[in-house]
Amino acid sequence: MKISGFVCMGVLCFVGLNADRLQAGEGDPGWRMDAGMSYLQLDPHLPRDLTLHTTHLDDRPFMSGSPGQTDLCKVDVSFLNLLFGYTWPLESQPQYGWSWGVAYVLKVPIKEDGREEIQNENDIRPSTQGSFIYTKVSSVKPQHEVGINLNAWRTLGGLRYMLTPRIYVGYWQLSFEKGWTRFGSDEMEQSSDAKGFGISPQIEGSVGTSAFKLGVFAAYRAMDLEYDTSVLGSSVAQGLEIGGAIGWQF
Repeated sequence: MKISGFVCMGVLCFVGLNADRLQAGEGDPGWRMDAGMSYLQLDPHLPRDLTLHTTHLDDRPFMSGSPGQTDLCKVDVSFLNLLFGYTWPLESQPQYGWSWGVAYVLKVPIKEDGREEIQNENDIRPSTQGSFIYTKVSSVKPQHEVGINLNAWRTLGGLRYMLTPRIYVGYWQLSFEKGWTRFGSDEMEQSSDAKGFGISPQIEGSVGTSAFKLGVFAAYRAMDLEYDTSVLGSSVAQGLEIGGAIGWQF
């Protein structure tokens, strides 16, 4: 976190010191690249077959009834985001302007977390000796998105302030599993890949120049995920994502 803070401060200093020099060509179309990180909190709305459990075969002789349900409703994912796109001006005045663009984004997961675990409801033993059931996210694959954006900017005090609404469509791949935790180890009962397309309206605010920017964004995500088997079916996962990025237009 300290390193990230120093990098951000350095970028802001660079932008401030070079603002006047970098204003040339602000009405021209051009390529752009962004790099940054984000945090997504997602409710996968899992099918019941991935949350409803049976009693482990070794426990059935002395435990009857349902072991319960593990309703996994929160998955946290951190991403490294790499964006490459092109921007065209719509209007460019000395102090304000509009532009629009298209972009491709590669979202590389660097950390995922999501697990619901409870002791079997039909297990009367102390928790130190009992059996548990769980549902968890087992993997998140790199995600690919394409979209369009509109940029509205105004220059004040030598810096450019920009507001950017976006709409992106992406292909998502996640994996989930359920099972038992016995003697400190997980035993998988069932797993499934979830794949499908998602749509994401976003809004970004940034400060910089015509060439460089430092921005933060918020996004709402809705993904129509199809699971491996027809028994599991599909579900619509929903979540919110926040992040930041450093951008360069050339």
